[in-house]
Amino acid sequence: MKSATISRTKSAMPIRSSLVQQVSIVLTEEAHEVYTRLQMASRRSKHEEAIFNAVVQKFDNLKLNTHYGQAVPKQFIPNEYKTLYGVKNLFKIDMPNYWRMLYTITDGENGTEVIVLVLDIFSHEEYNKKFGYRKK
Repeated sequence: MKSATISRTKSAMPIRSSLVQQVSIVLTEEAHEVYTRLQMASRRSKHEEAIFNAVVQKFDNLKLNTHYGQAVPKQFIPNEYKTLYGVKNLFKIDMPNYWRMLYTITDGENGTEVIVLVLDIFSHEEYNKKFGYRKK
């Protein structure tokens, strides 16, 4: 039976396996428009300021835990998201003043990155329309 010896020179570095993946937050065009509008309006309105600050806080939370939101059952994922973005998973985050943020999680191209794609940031009324809920 042969045995192998490992020698290390000064320039050799041990290989480390990293389980920590980089998380990138990416916004769709629609979500970016709302984000920008909230950012501008937050200077004039406490209502929009509360929502904008919550969005920023939720982005930080998502960087620490991509599964921070509540999972939406697959049968309730709107076809629009499946068609436009190839969504296979969807998460919802409740925010102040009955606003919602919807996002999906995908792998980055190099396999070491996780992409949180924010699909929509909208009011409860717009959320209900997107999911086909009606007022009672």
